[in-house]
Amino acid sequence: MFSLIDLVLAMGFAWMVSGICLLIINRRRISIPVWSGSLVILVFSLTLFDNFIKPGMLPEGFTMFLFVLSRNSYFLIGPFLWLYTRTLLSEDKMSPADLLHLLPFLAIAVITGLNPEWLIPADAPVLDTVNGGLLTGPEFYRNLLSILSRGGYCAAVFRLIRVHEKSIADYYSRRTLVNTLSWLYYLVIFYFFLFLLNFIVMLIPPLTAAVFHSLTATFVRIVPALLFIFLFSLFAQNQPVPEDLRVQEAAPEPEKPLEDDKYRTSGISPEESRSLYAKLNSTIAEKRLFLDSDLTLNTLADEIGETRHRISEVINRESGENFYGYINGFRLREFIACLNEKRYPHFTITAVAFECGFKSNSAFYSLFKKKMGMAPKDYIQKLSA
Repeated sequence: MFSLIDLVLAMGFAWMVSGICLLIINRRRISIPVWSGSLVILVFSLTLFDNFIKPGMLPEGFTMFLFVLSRNSYFLIGPFLWLYTRTLLSEDKMSPADLLHLLPFLAIAVITGLNPEWLIPADAPVLDTVNGGLLTGPEFYRNLLSILSRGGYCAAVFRLIRVHEKSIADYYSRRTLVNTLSWLYYLVIFYFFLFLLNFIVMLIPPLTAAVFHSLTATFVRIVPALLFIFLFSLFAQNQPVPEDLRVQEAAPEPEKPLEDDKYRTSGISPEESRSLYAKLNSTIAEKRLFLDSDLTLNTLADEIGETRHRISEVINRESGENFYGYINGFRLREFIACLNEKRYPHFTITAVAFECGFKSNSAFYSLFKKKMGMAPKDYIQKLSA
């Protein structure tokens, strides 16, 4: 007879298989190695194995191998999340040195394999009555080390994403969960704090070992892992390589600081810069490229027939803005023209903004107030006066 937990675990493994299959099916569109995302899904699925394995289900030696692998898989979560993020945000390929990140897992797995009594099975007591009911000993310190490992790698993932976010305005005309990797940022935060909660629960003396295992396994371990597998698979299958890492030109692109002399060594003369800027303005206006809410620097560069670096340089030099601000300037002027000409009299403010290429209500209102010094509603009232 299968229990409710068994059915939930089976659903989790089904999500694991479907998630990996989706990554394989969409591998051409996402343009990143399938293995990096698949390893993340697999390692989160491994954390569920010790709740699924039943005595006598498999040969004893193989059961112990899976149990040791499952219980210590928490040491793989951090490294694989970091490798996935680095693979996504860096052009560097995986090297043999990256295998060093697996050493803590291998060391703990060997130690616990030689000392299986350090791993607490589901039906074993977990309380140390000598220490007031608190969990101590090897299992406590193993969990503490896994929390520290995950915390360190989560911090490394956050840093990679934050560095990437600084380049968003140079390559995109709008911010989304996908191009900012916000989905991964918040998903990692969510799961890390649930792991931390799991550790805190271990410090609270429960009434019985059975109650302790049931509560932590169900609410703090199984359900969050299932949610992570589902949400990660959902977003990862639609996560392309960011625009700033798409190969378009042979030469590497330099950093883009904000100083006035940022292009001091540029090969573009002032006359050529002004000419290209005029071509940009006319092409964008005539073809109304700004109406495409997903317009990117690469798309615009392909349309103009120039490299993205030259386009970015000219935009920064001539307009004093990054790509995000430059394109949204066209959208804002289009919005004002729509109001002045009363093109959409029955549309809401947001609907008109979306017709002009905006896709974020907050971004539109923020830009309008910054440029016009008043809210859109006040501007409309001023026109009607």
